[in-house]
Amino acid sequence: MTNKLAITTVPLTESPVPERRRVENRGEMAIIVDGQPFCHLKCLTIKKGHSRGGHYHKKKMEQVYLFSGKIRITWLDLASTEKGQAELGRGQKVKITPQLAHVYEALEDSLLIEYCNVKYDVEDDVRFALTTS
Repeated sequence: MTNKLAITTVPLTESPVPERRRVENRGEMAIIVDGQPFCHLKCLTIKKGHSRGGHYHKKKMEQVYLFSGKIRITWLDLASTEKGQAELGRGQKVKITPQLAHVYEALEDSLLIEYCNVKYDVEDDVRFALTTS
C-alpha cells in the first residue's frame, strides 16, 4: 500500500481514549478526531453502486470517516504510479495525502464525514479518470 494513504479503525471501547466509538441501545457516539485542528467539515452519502471522487488534490490532505456502510477506495499514486484498492467499513477512517488520485465506491449505502486542515479551494481539486474495477 502506498505511503500516501493510511487506513485506521476508531476503536469500539468504553475506555476514555481520545478517539473512540461507543454503541448503545440509544445509538452510536464516535469521537473521530481529538486535538487536531481542521477547517473544512463535510458530511456526504453514497448510495450502493454509486461513487464519488475521481480526483486528486494538489495540496490538501483529506481525511474521511465512515460512519455507516461499506466502501471501496481505489487510488493511484501520481508520483510512483502505484495503484491499489481497499475496503472500509463502519468505524474506519482513511487519510489521503496530496497527489493521490482517489475514488470511493459504495458497496452498501454509506455515510461519510470528510475533514481537512485547510479551507475548501476549488482550484485544489483536479478531476482524474480512475476506474473502480
